[in-house]
Amino acid sequence: MINVLNKTLEEVRPVVKNSANEVTICRDIYTNEMFVVIKIIDRRLIKRILGLLYAPDGSSFLPDDMFVGNSVNKEEVLLVFRYLPERKLFSYLKSESRSAAETIETIKDLIISYFAFKVAPPLIGLLINENNINVRPDGSIYFGTILDFENINFELKEADCSKKMIDIINKMLLEFNITENGQYANTKSIMLFLKKYRNNTYSSLVEVYNDFKLDDAKSQLRANWFRRMIDKEKLFKLGKRILIITAICMIYIFIRWLLEKSTLMIGFKNNNLDLIGTVNMTEE
Repeated sequence: MINVLNKTLEEVRPVVKNSANEVTICRDIYTNEMFVVIKIIDRRLIKRILGLLYAPDGSSFLPDDMFVGNSVNKEEVLLVFRYLPERKLFSYLKSESRSAAETIETIKDLIISYFAFKVAPPLIGLLINENNINVRPDGSIYFGTILDFENINFELKEADCSKKMIDIINKMLLEFNITENGQYANTKSIMLFLKKYRNNTYSSLVEVYNDFKLDDAKSQLRANWFRRMIDKEKLFKLGKRILIITAICMIYIFIRWLLEKSTLMIGFKNNNLDLIGTVNMTEE
């Protein structure tokens, strides 16, 4: 049993054990909540890792739905994270039937989720490891909390993290056979990204996000055009015109029908039938 932060936890599954840390998935015996407990073994890491997790005022840089807190004593430091079920992005990306539009939405959500982090690049580098990126059934992204601090790079910069994200996005798209999948090959934002990625011309992740919004802008233009087409006032005027034209046509057809059935018109037709060419059929 592990007693930490007023919780009594039992081990469910060990995940990592190395010279830097031990990572274990645990369960609260009273609430059944699941947690990730990371025991820092390398004492040289403790101060630097705590500096990445906490602001000078003691508040956590990570949101409450990810990080619970830490327990420090003379023998060990325990970091407690909430356990988020693993549904790894690259395991589900291609196994599910996904349209190009759905993949683009997932990419945009990945970028937005990345920008939501308020932590320093070394910790972001751990969080955005492709094995730590998960996808919900609706396509939205969440990052896991099973972190191995043996892999942390304290020299990592923001530009390095952006480049890593762009590489991940490229790998996501390459999960699909772009050349054979018509909807992907015909999606301009995807083809633009792949071209700029090959040419190494992206200067920021914001630029990537804006490129993937191109199709949104076109869809919005089409939607605005459609809304203009179905403007209520215009529809009312169009409806009035159609009704007037329809009424005129109906009146014309009715009058013609009356004339066709009238005695005068029938007599006129009968008189015409008495003549064939220049011969009067009534003559003997």
